[in-house]
Amino acid sequence: MVTPKMDNQHVFIKRIRNALGHAPDHRRRPPPGLFQDQPSEASRKRLASVSERSVEDRLQLLKRLEEVARPLQIRVSPVADTAEAGSAIIDLLGRVAPEFDERIRVASWRHLLVDRLNLEAALEARDIPLTVTDPPPESLDDASARAFRRNIRDGVARSAVGITTADFCVADTATLVIKAGPGCDRGVSLLPTVHVAVITLDQLIEDLGELYAVLRWDTEGSPGDLPHCLTMITGPSKTGDIEAVMVPGVHGPRELHLFVITGN
Repeated sequence: MVTPKMDNQHVFIKRIRNALGHAPDHRRRPPPGLFQDQPSEASRKRLASVSERSVEDRLQLLKRLEEVARPLQIRVSPVADTAEAGSAIIDLLGRVAPEFDERIRVASWRHLLVDRLNLEAALEARDIPLTVTDPPPESLDDASARAFRRNIRDGVARSAVGITTADFCVADTATLVIKAGPGCDRGVSLLPTVHVAVITLDQLIEDLGELYAVLRWDTEGSPGDLPHCLTMITGPSKTGDIEAVMVPGVHGPRELHLFVITGN
């Protein structure tokens, strides 16, 4: 006779096997790997929904993002192209007060989309120091490479504004999803007072279900592969730990500006 406790145990284990795509009775087949080799039918539908989404549908996602972002104090600004995004960022810098230095400093990723904003020349013309998180050249020895990284960290730490992009943006939660990679230092989105993110319209996805399907199956690596660090950012930093008073900017930026490029 199966006791209620054992029955609950079997129900629990069955749910785990179903979630992993395993047969109900594991004794009838060889032990499988931990991860499925192929996406489930639900994941296939989500992947198809992302890849087949029209421009009109993506613009509807953008409207959803703007609605969700407003109470989270995320300032979403649609722009037509990279030129308009670059100009808007330069205008924003004129309204930012320096905090860690006597004058405003900017840190940015070394990333293809950020490079297309053409900010370096505009910042140089305004005498605004820029730290770009380039990886150390391969020609450097270990000591020189450490010094190179240390200079970049110091520049990022002194910057009032950090400029990044993101791999995805989840419209339903207004969440930026950032994979770690060369030239994309996490400190740029964490240390400056103001975080500026730039994405394109096709990087918008609907919800976390789509995100997990894309992260797992839409990849050049094997299923289940993820980078060593995956950062998810929903709004500026804030905490209510002290006397239940909400304070912004305690553990990171106190402002988050998101520019969404709707054209080319």
